[in-house]
Amino acid sequence: MIPTSIKLALPALLLMLTGCSRETAYYMLHDVAKQECRDILNPEERQECEARHNKTYREYEAEHQYSEETR
Repeated sequence: MIPTSIKLALPALLLMLTGCSRETAYYMLHDVAKQECRDILNPEERQECEARHNKTYREYEAEHQYSEETR
């Protein structure tokens, strides 16, 4: 099994090399995280993990922008 850190680093490196948009990068890294969730055996933990990674890019951006404005 490939360690999680490598699973996250490879898509990030690929994105940097190809010049993908931030949105594309978000969804690619999100897909890796969701795949990790599918490997969790406990159904409750798996659902919690999937819920954490179930935001659209627009939702993520809105939350990120709000947190920067409230600093």
